Amino acid sequence: MNKLSIFCVALLVLGGLGGYITNQAKDINVGEYSAKVDSASNDAFINIDWKATLEQVDAYYVAPKKKNTLTEQQRLEREKRKKPKPKPKPKVIEDARLIGVVLGSTPEALILLPKQNNTTRLKIGDSWLTPWQLSEVQSDRVIWVNTQTGTNKIQKLFK
Repeated sequence: MNKLSIFCVALLVLGGLGGYITNQAKDINVGEYSAKVDSASNDAFINIDWKATLEQVDAYYVAPKKKNTLTEQQRLEREKRKKPKPKPKPKVIEDARLIGVVLGSTPEALILLPKQNNTTRLKIGDSWLTPWQLSEVQSDRVIWVNTQTGTNKIQKLFK
């Protein structure tokens, strides 16, 4: 048994040495080797039309959509349909609604402004629209004065 184990160990050592010697790297110029490999692989693939090849595979190629070519008349009709939005009309003093007055030592007007749900309290001299200013509060109306032109405008209750 002892002789057999020595023989197996000797066989393993000899096999290892033999493999080591046969697989020793030879003196190879790596740059020359890689140049040979590159030129061989480039020559094989240089003449392939990759675009045509990929166009044949549905998974890689989707045909471009055709551009919509309109006639001149169709283009003019589309432009007519795309009318610009009308400009909003300028605000005027009548856009607000007088819904109440408070008479007393400091009279006030209760105004409902356009596009608002809450009332606004204005005292004499206050304004909600430039250049109009509240000048007088009576029991059924208010008087607005234009500070630029000096004209007066009467606004009646609930009108």
